[in-house]
Amino acid sequence: MDDLKIRQERAQNLWTSVQRKTPPLASATFLEANPGVEADQIGGLAQAQDEVVTYACALTNPELYESWGTFPPSGLLLIGHPGTGKTLLAAAMATRARTPFLRVELPRLALEIVHHAGQAVELLETWSHALQEMPPLSVFFHELEFSQAQAFGFSRPDLPIGPIMDFLLEFIERAIAIPNTLVVGSTTNPVTLRHAFLAPGRFERVVEVTPRFPEDIVAALEIHSRAAEKRAGRSLFSPIDWEQVVRPLQEPSIGEWIRLMHGVEIDTANPDYFRKAGEELMEAIIKDIGFIIGTTLMYSTPLIFTSLGGVITERSGVVNIGLEGMMFFGAFVGATVAYYSHSPWLGFVCAGLGGALLGLIHAIACVSFAAEQIVSGIAINFLGSGLALFLSRLFFDGATQTLTIPNKIPLPIRFLFGEGKLFKSSGFMDLVFNRFATVYLAFLLVAVVWFVLYKTKIGMRVQAVGEHPEAADTLGISVYRIRYGAVMTSGFFAGLGGAAMSIAVVSRFSNTLISGHGFIALAAMIFGKWKPQGA
Repeated sequence: MDDLKIRQERAQNLWTSVQRKTPPLASATFLEANPGVEADQIGGLAQAQDEVVTYACALTNPELYESWGTFPPSGLLLIGHPGTGKTLLAAAMATRARTPFLRVELPRLALEIVHHAGQAVELLETWSHALQEMPPLSVFFHELEFSQAQAFGFSRPDLPIGPIMDFLLEFIERAIAIPNTLVVGSTTNPVTLRHAFLAPGRFERVVEVTPRFPEDIVAALEIHSRAAEKRAGRSLFSPIDWEQVVRPLQEPSIGEWIRLMHGVEIDTANPDYFRKAGEELMEAIIKDIGFIIGTTLMYSTPLIFTSLGGVITERSGVVNIGLEGMMFFGAFVGATVAYYSHSPWLGFVCAGLGGALLGLIHAIACVSFAAEQIVSGIAINFLGSGLALFLSRLFFDGATQTLTIPNKIPLPIRFLFGEGKLFKSSGFMDLVFNRFATVYLAFLLVAVVWFVLYKTKIGMRVQAVGEHPEAADTLGISVYRIRYGAVMTSGFFAGLGGAAMSIAVVSRFSNTLISGHGFIALAAMIFGKWKPQGA
């Protein structure tokens, strides 16, 4: 057995042992002892290939850097859209350097850090010790901008970004500090990437991975079609002008074109081929649109609840800019009650009551004592957030976030989606309409609030009190009682908005969860001209 095989087997055995003893690393890391990706297996990307090959010389030919009178970069950062070949380039670098290829999925590691926060120091020590024991190695950190990763399905504002960032920077630095180790990172979101990753001693060299259109895409398709035919031992594709296929559509990436090629049987002699290919692409576009609409509905739900509360209190003549604090406190109360009671609906209702409690304080200040309403609202924002964080530390061992809620708000019409059901899973209808019950409840409440405000006696009294309180008082309407009820209802709705975020969307409360959503709801109410349907 040659030396390379021995190193590969040793690396595989060592890392298997590490993964068995350390669940977070088992979940977030993947080792290929022999990546086996050669340069001729990559379509185009000539400039990026030159960069990674040159970096590989830090192990295979260090004299090259000496002859240039310089040092190799401590790390290489690949930036480019999804599917452009960043992971393939990193694996090709490991093959060129004759090292195992260790891929670290940073989005998954970030979640593991949150779930095992108390083991962070131990995890760093295990990581350092494991790398020191390994033979020469190539480490690939996939998706440094972890908070925007597609693995989460959406942006995660609830994550404690600061502590996670500190951990990941230390995690990466310990890999860079190991001799005979090549370190490569990648990101699809370079605009929002933290500058700390690009500091000296980290990822000092940035390489843009941008395929030339259509040359690089055509080259990749030709490589993969030949490889597929070689594996099959027969001809799979009719003679085809790949450039003719690719040129009309510039949006798909190299990876998307290759998945499409393997997903359909390409036969240009068949007149239906291009129609089928177009249908595949159109279906993918429709799914993307469905995902955008569904995600928008999910994230707009907390704003709808809160803006409806703002409409009610403003119609009664009381300004409530304390919606942010009420929403914040409601998010905490809802998540805490749902966690301890295992009942998301109980938590949802209690969140509304928590918001109503702050609404009562606001009403006492503004209605009974005629305090300045703006000042009182600002005080409510401070009180809501401060009280929530204080109670969070009290109930959750000093943490400013709750533990994960075991039961989320249910999906009320999920029985309609799936194999053999009315709608197929992951289709447009599923992505748009298979949402939490809070989404449907929010839109139902828009109609209910509109009806109550404009079609019932109590609604007319609320508007009368807001527009002409003296005239309403002469008619025997209790201005104090109406305004107390309106402000407390406003707080109740804001609390429901916070719970819609903490119980339905992210399954926990954290100190960054609301982050201005209350003010956004306030702006939506104003732009909606203080009407339920507008807000």
